[in-house]
Amino acid sequence: MLNKMFNYGAIGGLIAGVLMFAFAAILHVHPAPQHGAMPGYLVMVAAALPIFVAIRRYRAENSRGDVGIVPAIALGLAVAAITAAVYALCWELVLAWSGMDYGAEHAAQMLADAQAQGMQGAALDDLTAQLRQWQSDYASTPQRLAFSFMESFPVGAVMAVVSALLLANPRFMPLRGAARRR
Repeated sequence: MLNKMFNYGAIGGLIAGVLMFAFAAILHVHPAPQHGAMPGYLVMVAAALPIFVAIRRYRAENSRGDVGIVPAIALGLAVAAITAAVYALCWELVLAWSGMDYGAEHAAQMLADAQAQGMQGAALDDLTAQLRQWQSDYASTPQRLAFSFMESFPVGAVMAVVSALLLANPRFMPLRGAARRR
C-alpha cells in the first residue's frame, strides 16, 4: 500500500506541476485576472484524479474486489497528502521560473475588485491592511508552502472520501471474472 501511496501521489503532483507550468506560460504572456481561481482549481481536480485510480487498483489487486471504507479513505488521504506536498513544491518552482509575484498580483486584484464593487472609506482601509499582512505572510516560503498545501489538500480529501464511498460498493465498477478470482 505504501508503494501505491507514493506512486499515485507523485503522479498526481506531476499532473499538477505540468498543468501549473502550462497555465503559468499561457497566463504570463496573456494575463487574464477575470478567470480568477478557475485554472488553479482545475489543476487541483486533475491532480486529485489518481486518488480514485489508486483506490480502485488497491481494491483489484489486494482486496479481490472488496475494500473497506476505512482502508480506502486512508489510502486516498495519504495519496492526497503526497499530491498536495508535490503540488506545493511545483508551485514554488512555477513562481521561481516565471518570476511572478503572486502575492502582490493577487492582493492588487482583490483591492481592485473591492473598489470596483464600491468599497471605500474605513472598509477599504481595513481590507488594504489585511491584504498587506497577507502579502507579507505569503512572501515567506514556509508559509507559502503551507498555504499551497492547505489549498490543495481539501480537494484531494473530498476526492478520497467520494472515491472510497463509491469503490467500497463492489457493484460499482465491478472487477472482471479473472481478476476477481485471484
